Amino acid sequence: MESKVCEESEGQATGEKILLVEDAQGFARIVERLLHRAGFGVELRESGRQALDWLAVHEPLLMLIDFNLPDMSGRAVVEHLRAAGREVPFIVITGNGDERVAVDMMKLGALDYLVKDESFLALLPAVVAQARDRVETRRRLAATEKKLGESEEHLRKLSRAIEQSPSVVVITDLEGRIEYVNPAFCEATGYASEEVIGRSPGLLRSNTHQEEFYREMWEVIRQGQEWRGEFFNCRKNGEHYWERAVISPVKDGAGRITHFLKVAEDVTARKTADERIHSLTYYDSLTGLPNQILFRDRLGQAMACAQRSGEKVAVAVLDLDQFQRINNAFAHGFGDKVLKETARRLSNSLRKEDSVARFWGDSFLLALPHLHGEEDAARVALKLLEALNPVFRIDQREIYLTASLGVALFPHDGTSVDVLLKNAEAALGRSKEMGPNSFQLYNPGMNQRATENLMLQGDLRRALERNEFVLHYQPQFEAATGRMLGAEALVRWQHPVLGLLYPDRFIGLAEETNLICPLGEWVIREGCRQLRRWQEEGSGAMHLCINLSPRQFHASDCLAAIERGVAASGVAPEQLTFEITESLIMKDVEEAGRVLGKMKERGYRLALDDFGTGYSSLSYLQKFPFDLIKIDKSFVMDCDLNPQNATICRTIIAMTRSLGLQVLAEGVEKPEHQRFLRDNGCHQMQGYLFSRPVPPVDFAKKWLPHG
Repeated sequence: MESKVCEESEGQATGEKILLVEDAQGFARIVERLLHRAGFGVELRESGRQALDWLAVHEPLLMLIDFNLPDMSGRAVVEHLRAAGREVPFIVITGNGDERVAVDMMKLGALDYLVKDESFLALLPAVVAQARDRVETRRRLAATEKKLGESEEHLRKLSRAIEQSPSVVVITDLEGRIEYVNPAFCEATGYASEEVIGRSPGLLRSNTHQEEFYREMWEVIRQGQEWRGEFFNCRKNGEHYWERAVISPVKDGAGRITHFLKVAEDVTARKTADERIHSLTYYDSLTGLPNQILFRDRLGQAMACAQRSGEKVAVAVLDLDQFQRINNAFAHGFGDKVLKETARRLSNSLRKEDSVARFWGDSFLLALPHLHGEEDAARVALKLLEALNPVFRIDQREIYLTASLGVALFPHDGTSVDVLLKNAEAALGRSKEMGPNSFQLYNPGMNQRATENLMLQGDLRRALERNEFVLHYQPQFEAATGRMLGAEALVRWQHPVLGLLYPDRFIGLAEETNLICPLGEWVIREGCRQLRRWQEEGSGAMHLCINLSPRQFHASDCLAAIERGVAASGVAPEQLTFEITESLIMKDVEEAGRVLGKMKERGYRLALDDFGTGYSSLSYLQKFPFDLIKIDKSFVMDCDLNPQNATICRTIIAMTRSLGLQVLAEGVEKPEHQRFLRDNGCHQMQGYLFSRPVPPVDFAKKWLPHG
C-alpha cells in the first residue's frame, strides 16, 4: 500500500526531490517531516520494487534508502539501477551495529550513510544538505568536464567556473603535475595556488599510506577508470586531516587521457564524530576494552571459523575476588585504577587472536580461538590467573588480587554465544565455591581430564629420568610365506599412578613441552639395544621399524641423534627402518628431501606411514627415496566389506609394486583381510590377527627361535 504522499505526487512535477525508501511507516513520517522542515521535497516508497517503478519515470535529486527492505536489500535496488544504466545518487540507512554494511554500500557509491541510533535525527539534515551540495557540484563538473580537452583556454574557463565550488578541485597533467587548484583547495591545505602549481599532489602526503596505496590509485586512473577513496593528508602547517576524493581521467574527443581531475572534501570532523560514536558504541569508557556488543561479534566470528576448521573456542568469564572490599576501603577512583591495571595485565597475557572485554563491574570476558581441547583452555586459564598474582602498586599502595574463572568450550558446551556465556558463568559459580584463585571448566569430565593432563605434563619431565618408558613390539610378516621379518617399536609409559599409558595420552604433551626429541632419541637407543640383544641370542637378521615425529625429524640434530643411538648398539643401519608421515613431508618439502637423502646414504631404510590418509601424491614416491609404503589401517580393516576401500588397497599395492617398492598393510585383524592382501600382491602385513604390540620378553618367547 503506497502512502498518501506517493498518491498525490503522481500528478505533480517531480522537480528536485528526495526519494525516501523506508518500510517503517512511523520512522518514515519522522524523516519526511524533518526533511520538509529543512526545505526538501520528499517522495516516499515502502519497498524496493515500488522505488524502482517510480524511478523508471522520475529523476530525484538523491535517494535516501534503508538497507533492509521487505522485498529486497538496498544494495539490490542500487544494483538494479546500475544494470539499467542509471546512476542515482544515494545515502544508505543502516541499523545500529551494521557498519560493515555501510562500508560495503560506500564502496558501491553511496554518498554517505546514517545509522539508526540516537544521533540519527541530529545528523540527518546536515548529511542530506552536504550530499545535495556534492550532487550539484558533480553535475556542474560533469557538464563542464566534456569541454576540458578542447583547448588550454577552455581549461582556464573551466577553472574559473568552479572557483566558487565548496569542494576541493585539483587538475593535473598526465605526469601528475598540478595545473590548477581552486580557492577551496587553498583554504583546506593552507597552500597558495602559486606554491603548488607545477608540483605533485604528493606534497600533501602525511607518510601514513603505503606506497602500494598510491601505486594502485595511479594504475586505476591511468587505465581510464574513476578512483574513489580517502587520503590522510597533511596541511602546510603540519596538521593532519582526512580528505574524501574522487579522481577521474579527463579525455579529449579521441578518447585520449589528457588530464586528471580530483574533487574532494575535508571529512575530518565527520570521521572524528564517527570514531567517537564507534568508540562509545563498542568500547568500555573506563578500561578501553571492547564491551559486550563488540565481544559478541568477535566471538561469533571465532565460532564460525572454528566450525570450518574443527578447532575449539574457549569462552571465559573472570571475576575479581573480594573487589567490593577494595572499593569500600580506599578513596573514590582507586577501584577504577585497579580495573584499568587488571585490563592491561589480561590484555598482555593473551595472543593477538584472543579477545578480552569488560563484562560489568569487576568481571571480564575472554574469547580464546584456535584451541585443540580442554587442556589448552586449562593452560590459558592458569596463565590468566598468574597474570594477576604480582602485587598491584596504585597511589603508593600495594594490594594483592585473586580471581575466579569459569570456562566453556565451543562446540562441546554450546553452539551459540548466549549458551556459551551462560555455561561459562555457571562454571564461574562452581569456581567461586572452590575458593579464590581457581578456575573450572563447564563440563566436570573435561575439567578432570584437563587437570589430569596438566599433572601429566609435570610427570612427563621426570619420566625419562625415572626410566618409566618402555617399548612394546608388534611383529611384521611376509605375506606370501608367513615368515616373521621384523617388528615395529611402539613406546608406552608405565606411569607410577595411572598405569600403562598409550601414545595418544602423552605424545601430544611431549610435542608441546619440547620433550619429544629426547623421548624420540631414547626410543631409537632402546630399540637398537633390544635388537642387538636379540641378535646375540640368535634371532637372525630381523629388522626394526621406528617412528619419527615431525618435531624430531625437523630438529637440527635429527641425524646426529639417530647415529648416536645406532653407534651405541652396533646394529647395522640396513636393519633399521624409519617411518615418517605425509604431513611431516609437507611441512618443509625441501628440508625433508635433504634429510631423507642423507639417511638413505647412511644405509637406513625409509617407510612412508599412513599412506592414503593425506595428500597421497605419486610425486612423493618418485621424489623421495622410500623403500616401503604402509597402507593405513583405516583402509585395511574393512577391505573385505567396503568395495571402495578394497579398490584403494589394490591401487596402492599395484602402484607401489610398479615403482619397485615394498608395501606393508597395517590393521590386519581377520583371515579375510590376510587372504585379500596376499592375493593382491601385498608384500608384508601386521595387525591383531597375528599379535598385538607386546613387551620384549613376550615377543621373544613367541616369535624368536632362541627367545
